[in-house]
Amino acid sequence: MADNELLKEIALKRQLNSIANCSTLTVPGIEYVFADILLFGDAVSVSLPAAFQPMGEESAALKYPSVHRPEAIYSCDEGAVAITFDLSDAEASPEDIPVTLLGLRSSIKRLHPANTFFEHEVEENTGWFDYRSYAIDGDLYNILFISVIGGKLLLGSFSCPYESRHPYAPFAHKIIASVREAQREVG
Repeated sequence: MADNELLKEIALKRQLNSIANCSTLTVPGIEYVFADILLFGDAVSVSLPAAFQPMGEESAALKYPSVHRPEAIYSCDEGAVAITFDLSDAEASPEDIPVTLLGLRSSIKRLHPANTFFEHEVEENTGWFDYRSYAIDGDLYNILFISVIGGKLLLGSFSCPYESRHPYAPFAHKIIASVREAQREVG
């Protein structure tokens, strides 16, 4: 890794450690204000930028052509930066995260051997890995993450243009760190 790239990676790690409780985050000239939303019948709470809106059916079908596309897809206006969420019916526990994450990573490597994989980490109730994928219209930076919510597996992904990965990685990790089982009101 070149010295310049190493310095960028060190700066990125420092930035990741300092943004966890911020309510706003600035990414190349755009200030994003984060707000909590509820997904999947109020089962999941996540903090997303207010500028991110649910992706329309037509756009989702183009960006995620599989009939098994994620249930919740949010993106910024132009759709170049997106985050997805899918809550599985399968039973899961936090102890399943390392093996499940490794299996997902291995599957993607097997299906797309040209992808470049970087880091992976498991923290408490969440695991993630990031990688570069190659496409005709430009390379993408991706983070795939999993968490256990209410005994079910939550699968999510974040993607942005590869050349934008350094400013957007902290942004994505802020969202991932905010994923929680929603608190239900009693009464």
